[in-house]
Amino acid sequence: MFMKEINYLKIQAKNLYRDFQLEYMQDSDEYVYATRFFDINAIVEDFMIDLDDFSLMKAQHIIAKMLGFNSWKEAINFEVLKPEQYTVRFELN
Repeated sequence: MFMKEINYLKIQAKNLYRDFQLEYMQDSDEYVYATRFFDINAIVEDFMIDLDDFSLMKAQHIIAKMLGFNSWKEAINFEVLKPEQYTVRFELN
């Protein structure tokens, strides 16, 4: 994989981690996210994230899973990432 693509994936993992840190409690004891990059509620549900144990390493793993890889190592060692794998999937709707 080209360095540019690896850096892009690293940035996406950091963005996911930052978005996750933007949580705040609502009156109903529910977490609400003021995100900039990702739909955190959907990601928490899709990947069954432990809200009390989220780290940058777990964000990297989720980014890899979103791209169809089994692990972060597999994602960053992949030879050629198709443009549709790293452009569309990370857009916040």
